Amino acid sequence: MATNDELKQFVINKIVKKSTQQGLKLDTIEDNFSLTGSGLFDSMDFLNLINEVESSFKLVVDFSDAAPEEFTTLGGFIMNCK
Repeated sequence: MATNDELKQFVINKIVKKSTQQGLKLDTIEDNFSLTGSGLFDSMDFLNLINEVESSFKLVVDFSDAAPEEFTTLGGFIMNCK
């Protein structure tokens, strides 16, 4: 089973890749970084990210008990991966 740190690094790598593709440079990526509000991930990108995490780590991203604003941040996303 993946650790939260491994999951977080995986998602951070995806954030860095998306920002580079869009010509942006991010200095730091904190737990409160908004995956959808940042403009880097549209709804399809966000669904693809969920799919990649689930298939790469053989887990389920469960948002049933979280408020939407909780799981769209880096920290909230990681906490909802089980």
